[in-house]
Amino acid sequence: MNILIYGGGSLGLLFARYLSKKHKIEIISKKEKQEAVEKNGLTFIKDSKKEKLELKLFTNIKETSLKPEFIILSVKSFDIDNSLSDISAFFKDIPVITIQNGVYAESAAKKSLGKENVLPAYVMIGSKTINSHTIEEFLNEGMKIGYLSETSKEEAGRINGVFNECGIKSVLSDNIMKQKWHKMMFYCAGATLNSLTGTKNLEDENIKWTVEAVLDEITRVLKTLKIDFDSEELASEVFEFLMRFKPKSWSASVGEDLKKGKKTEIDYLNGYIVKLAEGLNIEVPLNKLLTSMVKTIEKTGYFTTMNIR
Repeated sequence: MNILIYGGGSLGLLFARYLSKKHKIEIISKKEKQEAVEKNGLTFIKDSKKEKLELKLFTNIKETSLKPEFIILSVKSFDIDNSLSDISAFFKDIPVITIQNGVYAESAAKKSLGKENVLPAYVMIGSKTINSHTIEEFLNEGMKIGYLSETSKEEAGRINGVFNECGIKSVLSDNIMKQKWHKMMFYCAGATLNSLTGTKNLEDENIKWTVEAVLDEITRVLKTLKIDFDSEELASEVFEFLMRFKPKSWSASVGEDLKKGKKTEIDYLNGYIVKLAEGLNIEVPLNKLLTSMVKTIEKTGYFTTMNIR
């Protein structure tokens, strides 16, 4: 099977590592990444064990002759619009799997590609960049894949099978946007705090109240939107999940970007909640505060001057 991964970040490369075992994979990435992997190969680390892979990376979609059976969109949220424009110009009626944190990717992809071609994925798999040609998997709790149109359910099921065959634990979901909002809540109420403080224990009395307040604000926003799930029930599920979630290693993507002085996706996470709330005249002070804190550190580059691990 031919699979195109659009985005050569740590998560996109992690998917490539698993899928390349049985399928032909090509990756669209930035030039720096392409040159590093071409020169050194890709080193994959899991549980302190290293594995070296040879992968084909391109810097422009025009360079690939691959006719993919599906595409994994793995770019950062702020690159989604340009990437979708690129994909829609070269490929028609190809399923595109959106694996981003947040819910913006699905909204944008639906407009650009048509909802029948969008297969949202809820991904609880974490990887981080060690250097330009080395990535490390630090979390793997599997994924869920779904669909926005009933006509795409069979295709989603087929691709779900591909992931499982390649060692990626995946489940087909009949309400994937509920799962995507679960991840959105998880990130806004938990991962952003990890990014700012390094905490891996959200049950701590000094943090727990912040988690509850952030979830409450998101719930109030969701109640005004057209959704097909109970927002309060979902918030309760996420809260319980976060109280149990105590990974040995946790490197949330926003925190990793802050350490490297890179632009973060905060505008598509807590910042997205803030934007929705402003349009609805709803106060979300905790989400606004967390967004402002991340953007301030992003602007000052303060985390790049600290020896944070």
